[in-house]
Amino acid sequence: MAAYANLGGQIASLQTLLEKSTPALAKLEATGDLENAATLAKIGALQVQVGLLPARLEALEAALSDSYANLVLGTNKFFELVVIPKISEVRKLAVAKAEKTLTALYSGQKLINAINESTVVQELNHSITALGHLKQSDPADALEYAKRRLAALDRVLEIEKSLTH
Repeated sequence: MAAYANLGGQIASLQTLLEKSTPALAKLEATGDLENAATLAKIGALQVQVGLLPARLEALEAALSDSYANLVLGTNKFFELVVIPKISEVRKLAVAKAEKTLTALYSGQKLINAINESTVVQELNHSITALGHLKQSDPADALEYAKRRLAALDRVLEIEKSLTH
């Protein structure tokens, strides 16, 4: 995630530099003292910046696009391998705890219904459903998408902690 955010910051910085350099170059070319060595050096430096920055931005934007794809793939793989099994584990723990508590009150189908309607089981079911509905398509949202998915894991871990105390 840090690499993705870092690339976005680099792109923003270079865009700002290009936005400042282009008018500064035009102004110096039009009004600068062409017999002054410092002015000529500044014009040369600005010409290099204005000439190279678009290619640099293009390369960074391509890297950002690759980073975006990797971030989304990595996030999804992490959820597939770690978070979804963890949710299932915590759900089993929640069901066992609810069953232990509710067995004295219900039996058969009423017990199953009471377990499934318990607050913690409902919350875990909601977490599973919400994770299934998290969609990500805009590259600008890749970092936020990863953060939302990690926040869901944090919530599951909080539930697990509450069940084990």
